[in-house]
Amino acid sequence: MPIERNPKKPQTFRVGAQGKSATTQYKVVSEFGKYSLLELRPATGRTHQLRVHLEEIGHPIVGDELYDGSVADRLMLHAAALEVTIPDAKNIIFEAPTPDRFVEVMKDCS
Repeated sequence: MPIERNPKKPQTFRVGAQGKSATTQYKVVSEFGKYSLLELRPATGRTHQLRVHLEEIGHPIVGDELYDGSVADRLMLHAAALEVTIPDAKNIIFEAPTPDRFVEVMKDCS
């Protein structure tokens, strides 16, 4: 879904025909009551891409009040792994464990 700046709310973005191409693959990992844990794989890197795409399909990220997510003490979005190519063409993967707060929220929703 192409993403463009939202002229009515310039600090945000939206899906729009005049936007730049953006692709996100997703997979439901597990479900917790009315919430789901997703694995998201952005194929492009547009600003707010994951947030915009999930709002567009009617499933905003918990804690993402900017994009209609339910209220939480933090944005429930976490990069478990990030792969970057550095100037000498080496790929480096950075990994981070799931934050304790995510685990707490998932337990509370079960």
